Amino acid sequence: MNWRVGIFNLADCSCPCCSMKAFVYYGIAIFQEIAFFDVTRTGEILSRLSEDTQIIKNVATTNVSEAMKNLATALTGLSFMFATSWKLTCISCVNYLTKFKLQLQ
Repeated sequence: MNWRVGIFNLADCSCPCCSMKAFVYYGIAIFQEIAFFDVTRTGEILSRLSEDTQIIKNVATTNVSEAMKNLATALTGLSFMFATSWKLTCISCVNYLTKFKLQLQ
């Protein structure tokens, strides 16, 4: 386990997932027809809810930590570029933004 994932685990990302699990359970499962529960076992429903919320928690934690890593890498690279040659950094940024704008059109 790397340090970024550890930081987000300390922040306890499970609270939104637990509230989402409660929302899904009380919002959807309560209003099902009785025949639905005759066909589908309760343990199967609870297992599916637990697995889905765990998957969402893992994806959210990983995506946020990767975004923070990429932002830190970009800012570090830009700062080194700026320290080396601020004129060349400005030209590179303008060139990149121009190409990015042309791709959006």
